[in-house]
Amino acid sequence: MTGPATSPNTLELGQAITQWLAFMQDVRGCAATTILAYTRDMKQFKGWYDDNSEGVVMIGHITTDDLRSFLAWVYKRSAPTTVARKMSTLRSFFDYMGELFEFPNPAKLLQSPKVRPKLPMVLSEGDADRLMEFPHEGTPLDLRDLALLELLYSSGLRVGEAAALDVGAIDFEDRTVLVMGKGSKERVVPVGIPALEAMKRYLEEGRPHLLKGKGTQALFLNTRGGRMNQRSMRMVTERRARQAGIISRVHPHVLRHSFATHLLDGDADLRSVQEMLGHASLATTQRYTHVTVQRLLEVYHRCHPHADEEDKI
Repeated sequence: MTGPATSPNTLELGQAITQWLAFMQDVRGCAATTILAYTRDMKQFKGWYDDNSEGVVMIGHITTDDLRSFLAWVYKRSAPTTVARKMSTLRSFFDYMGELFEFPNPAKLLQSPKVRPKLPMVLSEGDADRLMEFPHEGTPLDLRDLALLELLYSSGLRVGEAAALDVGAIDFEDRTVLVMGKGSKERVVPVGIPALEAMKRYLEEGRPHLLKGKGTQALFLNTRGGRMNQRSMRMVTERRARQAGIISRVHPHVLRHSFATHLLDGDADLRSVQEMLGHASLATTQRYTHVTVQRLLEVYHRCHPHADEEDKI
């Protein structure tokens, strides 16, 4: 193992990537899923660069044209959104390198591809009600799944946040849930009465049967008495939606989208929704305003008698 590099011309690309990922995880506190995405992006970039260069690559040798060639290669194989994400990863990486060394940032001149914003899928209020009425017989798994779905829709939690919850996170008196969000930031989110009722029944009648004598404090348990993971929660959401007769594919993030959209439809202010969702930027929350505008337009064109008539001058 060599000592620390003193210039960009003596720091090998692979070592620089490892160093940057450690910084983003340990210092910036990025979520595990973000670190995984960064790792994949940079692994692909390094692989492409190794295939198109001779010898060991030092970060000081990488040019803007190199980055453009890589992104053009990605563009032929992926959607514009993927190109934009990889460009963002490269910018973050070279911004970090720029803080260590004074050298021209090759990612600074990159121009992001124009990406048409994709509106998030949301359930109608009727479909949300139908989902909570999926056929069940009150078994421990039925009670668990209902409590999970009610909580996801009632509080807009990310699936990873729901999977990480412990029993003590639910405050039945204050009607709130304490959530550990991205970047290890805690937030308190309101919980609706139907969710609290479903949660109480699950804790009293369902969870003890799933616990199987184990001492875990995990809120949502699998059939072996361990903590339920994100993949299982996605499978539960999709299966229960099919049982409820909902044609669209429903995953936990759809319930988060629906939570935000239905709040805004009910005249909730954007800042409050941002706080409940745990968004660092208000711009992230604002995409839900586009959904509500789209729904207003759909209602208008469907219901107004002159909506589709051409203007007469």
